Amino acid sequence: KEVLEQYLKLNRQERKLVEPLIEACQHVITEGEADKNLVKVTPFSTNSDFSDFDANIIGKKIIFSSTRIENEKNLLAEWNKEGYAQLWSTDFQGKQLEKFNTFEEKYHVASLTETEDGKTIYFTQCGSDDVGETDYCGIYRVVQDAGTWNTPERIHIFGDTTNNGQAHISGDGKILYFASDAPFGYGGKDIYLLNIQKDGTYGEPMNLGSRVNTADDELFPYVTKDGNTLYYSSNNVNSFGGLDLFKATKVGRIFTNSERLPYGLNTGRDDFGLELFDKNYSDTTIAFTGIISSNRAGAA
Repeated sequence: KEVLEQYLKLNRQERKLVEPLIEACQHVITEGEADKNLVKVTPFSTNSDFSDFDANIIGKKIIFSSTRIENEKNLLAEWNKEGYAQLWSTDFQGKQLEKFNTFEEKYHVASLTETEDGKTIYFTQCGSDDVGETDYCGIYRVVQDAGTWNTPERIHIFGDTTNNGQAHISGDGKILYFASDAPFGYGGKDIYLLNIQKDGTYGEPMNLGSRVNTADDELFPYVTKDGNTLYYSSNNVNSFGGLDLFKATKVGRIFTNSERLPYGLNTGRDDFGLELFDKNYSDTTIAFTGIISSNRAGAA
């Protein structure tokens, strides 16, 4: 905080950038301990020494992505020599860990979401058999037909040289929320939605607007089943550092009243990918229980 204040004295033209950072520091100093008492965060038992991230609650399972190396057949990423990100499945206690094998996974795969009837899956894949698409991330759809899963098909949004991913399907199956680095957003990566028509086709992508998106990155959208609350992550100037978890509420047709979630749930590291379990707690002091991803110290 002192360093930022000294910097601001010398660079008054950067008030809009620096003042929110000072406010975040002050919040941690004065309210951080109280915030942490509101939140209990514990490492999940399936964590490994590799990257384990972006957990999604699907029925009675948690599906997450991991770069752990299963066997000698694993493809290794050139830049860090970890395995390709692939999907894994576990129960809520983290005891029944197994590879997710519903469809063949190629390249890096993450961010699985499923319709309520369990017959349509969306996921993110970075890489493609098409040489022209290899370096980009896209959203893929898999449909179950007569008990058999079809071959995944890419949903083409904005063009094949745009990164799209982290899709989340609404509770009624009519809206697909996702993140994209499309060049005509508010800057960085923005959150968009696609309306799904009755015939299975998609409407034009719609930006969620400036009440949610900023000049920085907004990622990992998750909307509650009633459609009224959006949780997402952003590294905007109001974060404690890196990606922080935010929520916005729906008023009319737009999400607004965006607010950062408490310190303790958020840290100075990357905190993202919040999803909530169904609320059926006997303890009335619990507002919600969920699962997040974070590179904070203290996990595996």
